[in-house]
Parts: sequence; C-alpha cells; structure tokens
Amino acid sequence: MIPGKDYTQLLGIFIAGNHLNTMEVPVQQQDDELLKLKSPTGGFEQPTEPVMANLDCIISELPNGFATFDRQWRYTYVNNRLLEIFKLSRVEVLGKKAWEVFPHQVGIEFFELLNHAMTERIEAQFEFYYELAECWVEHRVYPTTEGLAILMSDISESKRAELTRVAAEQERDRFFDLSVDLLAIANFDGYFLRLNPAWEKTLGFTATELMAQPYLDLVHPDDLATTPAAAQRLSTGQIAIRFENRYRCKDGSYRCLSWSLRPYDERNLVYIVAHDITERKRDEELLRQSEELTRRILESNRDCIKVVDLAGRLIYMNDYGQSLMEVDDFSTVANSQWIEFWQDSDRESARTAFSIALAGEVNRFDGYCTTCKGTPKWWEVIVTPILAADGQVSQILSVSRDITVRKIAELNDGFLYELMQRLRQLTDPEAIQWEAVKSLGKYLDVDRATWFEVNLEKGLATIARDWDRNGVGSIIGEYSIDEFASPTLQAVLLAGKPIAISDVIADPLTAAHSDNYRQVGIRAFASIPCLDEEGRWVMTLH
Repeated sequence: MIPGKDYTQLLGIFIAGNHLNTMEVPVQQQDDELLKLKSPTGGFEQPTEPVMANLDCIISELPNGFATFDRQWRYTYVNNRLLEIFKLSRVEVLGKKAWEVFPHQVGIEFFELLNHAMTERIEAQFEFYYELAECWVEHRVYPTTEGLAILMSDISESKRAELTRVAAEQERDRFFDLSVDLLAIANFDGYFLRLNPAWEKTLGFTATELMAQPYLDLVHPDDLATTPAAAQRLSTGQIAIRFENRYRCKDGSYRCLSWSLRPYDERNLVYIVAHDITERKRDEELLRQSEELTRRILESNRDCIKVVDLAGRLIYMNDYGQSLMEVDDFSTVANSQWIEFWQDSDRESARTAFSIALAGEVNRFDGYCTTCKGTPKWWEVIVTPILAADGQVSQILSVSRDITVRKIAELNDGFLYELMQRLRQLTDPEAIQWEAVKSLGKYLDVDRATWFEVNLEKGLATIARDWDRNGVGSIIGEYSIDEFASPTLQAVLLAGKPIAISDVIADPLTAAHSDNYRQVGIRAFASIPCLDEEGRWVMTLH
C-alpha cells in the first residue's frame, strides 16, 4: 500500500491526467472505485481502507511506471512496472534516495528538472534516456504534500521509431541539400514549395524568390508553348513527365534544364528533378557545327572519300566520291568490302594498307579500280586510321584521288618510248608502219588494228594488211568510203580530227551504214586521219 495520506491527491493526479483510463482494468471497475470516493460536494474524500487497498492494487498494475518521493528524495513507493522498466527489485529502491539508486544520473539535467519541480511545486514533463536500462522514459512529475509523484512511460519503441524517422529525414535532407541536381517539390497551383541549394547556385535566385512566383514565369518565351503542355499531362494520370526548356537566371541569361516530374495526387504535390544540361547542349551545338563543317569539307572535296569500319566494310562515301565512282545509290555499295573494289595485285596493296592503318599508321599506294559502271580508273590512295577518344583505332579513312589522266599519260609516254625504241631499229617504211599498227592494237587491247590508204578521187579506202586478236578475222580489201562514212563523218576526217564511235548502230554518224559495219565485224572503232603536206586526207589509223 502507498504510504502517507495523499491517496486523494494522487487520485486527482490520475483523473486529471486521464491515466486511469490507460490501466488494464475494466472501465466499470474504475468507475466503481471512483464513485466510492465521490463526496456530496463534488470532490473526493479520503478513501477507506478497502478502497485504498483496491486502488493500491490498480496502481501497482499500471502499464506505466509510478513512484513517489518524500522531500528528502527517498523512494516511498514504486509500482511493478517501474521495477520492470529498470530491472530492479523493490528492496533495491524503497527507502533509498534517488541518486543512490541512479548514481550515474547525478549532476545531469534529470535531477535539475526534478529538483525544480520539487522546489517550485510545479508539474513537469520531460523525456530521458537511461543508459543502464537502455531505454527512453517519458516522465510526468506532480508535486504532492509528501514530496513528488512521477508517472513514467517506456517510450523506447516509439522513440527508436522517431529517431529512425529523424535519421532518415536527415539523410534525405542531406541528399536533398547536397545533390548537384535541382530538386524541388511544387503544388498543382504552379508554385515551388521546397527547393534545394542547387537552384540558387544554378540560377542565382534564392529559394524565397523562386517560391514567391509561379515557376512558369521563368520559362523562356519560346518554350512556353511546350512547357505547360508537358505539365498538363500530369493531370491525365501519366506517372512521369520528361521535357526540356530554357529557364531564366537572375542575371537575365538562360540555362537549359531537363525536367522529370512525378505527381503525388493524394497531396496535390509534384516532385521535380531538373538537370542543368546547358553545357551538354552547348557541346552538342559545337559538335553539330563541327559535323556540319566536316560534312561541307567532305562534300566540297574533289577526292573520293570513304570511311570503312574495322571489319573492312564501306560505311560512308562523300557525294563527289560517289560521282567519281559512278554510284547512283550509295545503298547499293554500302557494307561492301573495301578491299574487293581493287583488282589483281592492287588488291594486295589495298589489304596491306588496311592492315597498316589498323595498327595506327598511314599508308599510300596507287591502284586500278573500275567504277560501278565499268569505267577504268587509276587512283592515288591514302589510308589513315581514325582514332577514338581513348586513342584506339575506331574506323579507317580512305582518300582516293582520280589520277586516270595522269596515269594514262604516263602509260602513253611509256608506250611511245618503247615503240620509238623498236621503230628506230627498222628501216623499211612498210615494216615501220606495220610495227606501229600492231603495237598500238596490243597496247589499246582492241580486237583489230589496221592502216588504210585513202583515194579521194576514186572514193576508195584500201586495207593492205591488218592485225587482229584471237582470230577475229581479217578485213583486207578495198572499200567504198561512202558505204562506211556519212558526209558528216567524212568532213571530220577530212579536217584531220580523230573520232571514236562507241556504237555504230546508235551513233548518228554511222547509223545509216551500220549493216556494212556489221558485215565486217565492226561494232565500235576509233579512227585517226593522217594528212599530207598539202592538208589532204591520205591515210587512216583504224
């Protein structure tokens, strides 16, 4: 039983604090005990012995700890719950002074708060952590005539939950505050509610300035058409919205921001993450300008420029290069093996150059490669590695210059030099003439070569000897000029001008006589007229 004569006072404490309603005692039983103490005047009377015993039982089984002190700070009463909280026995507590039971609490705020309540005779409420018991306890202190009464609640579980929540909030706030991205919470009315420091660092506005105006006010005028439309999609239930716009800084300049919005409909909030992509956009524009410059350089270049992947596949050819190679549609040659464009020994030269470029070195060679339409061409080729940012070879660049004219000139010079060396060894005019005709036919790789004399008075062309390849057949004989040459063609030859006919049937100069050409097996020809000193057409190399 609680010592002293303060049951009535203590009962008032419990009723005022509504603590009896928290006891594990049926409500009807609580009411019955209270009615027993009710006086006719409305207050409470000093309880009888049976009532005191009943109340003592109730207080002893309170779910909260309960203790009383006398004015010398001796424990005069402790209930079972308090002993359970601090893992103590009643013998270790009753009659002992508070600092004898809890010596580690001496000199700290706990006893200062108790002493203040005792001295000033005022109620107090505070929380304290008991290291020995490893628990948090909420104290409600009430002054009594005998000293103090303390109601203690073990709030360790709720405190740990609170501390965990606070720690999580602090961690979240640290993440929020330290993020280099622009983090924000806004409402559906278009105002920011919370902003992290990155906004001020990026835009120059303080958080207060930004939250004082609708966030659309800072959007670039040219982006106002798309930004509200993107935000409007939030109301349609779309989970996440992403868009880009330009956002005004305090100094009047604009930063490019990439936004990600996620709504929280239950609270009419929008969570925002914005990335400052100004530098990326600037780099992209510089890259675009660089690529445009590169494209213009490539397209204005008069060489055939190809880009080949590391497997040797053709992935790019500039427009002028396609013209040189007589490519009507690049897709017809895309992914072709670059080495396969070259022929005979030049293919091996191309393979060697490609291998050297793969190793990071530059190589050159001259090679023969026909166009897509079969036109023979010679090329001067430079094969160069294209390096990636890490210094590794990523692609191969091939720059081919059309040197067909130069190459033919070199070949012609070589042929003429060799022919002159052979002709110098001959003295007979007919032998010299025949050697020249035969050598020219072989050099030009034609089916037949001949030299015929022209008699304009008789209108005849006489072929006394000819050279042919692979038994094409001789055309030695005498022919009427009018049967093979139209007046227009004769005028060209009479002027001493060479002429080439690629198709005797299709060419207007020979179409009328195509049957005559067909009878002697001629489909195409080239004729070089020879004039005498008086400028008359007397002979033709055919």
